[in-house]
Amino acid sequence: RTSTGENNKMTVLILVLSCKHPPYDLLYNAQRSTWDSIIVGSVRSHYYFCDLPDSRMHYKLKLALDEIWNEPWDFIFRTNSSSYVDKAALLAKAHTLPSTKCYCGLSGGDFASGSGMFLSRDVVDILRNEIRDEPTPLIEDELIGHILDQHGI
Repeated sequence: RTSTGENNKMTVLILVLSCKHPPYDLLYNAQRSTWDSIIVGSVRSHYYFCDLPDSRMHYKLKLALDEIWNEPWDFIFRTNSSSYVDKAALLAKAHTLPSTKCYCGLSGGDFASGSGMFLSRDVVDILRNEIRDEPTPLIEDELIGHILDQHGI
């Protein structure tokens, strides 16, 4: 496996959809003080924030993906403010995944649930290029599934 991380280590970036407004601000603070305070090698977190309700949530994901694109990582694990992440287990799981065309998580029907999904770098590049700043009837995780399905993933 080729890795973009230092010293050829697998690097996972946890991308967390969050909100700074009550009651979600409490979830953000809880994440930062619990699971995200635990240091696990080449796993780190990046938070991006939306207002709720937020009709541009999908576009804020695209902006977050653009922001972290040039950082070293092999996989994004996209989750939300109500999830608890075991970083060591997450890293162990990442080592079992294919390095390309990886889009996996708990099934939400025709898409991986926003509670947690792995995305490989090539898949993230597709999303960066396909997500638009225009209204969509699909919620963010549904839109991700729809876009990737159109690309055969």
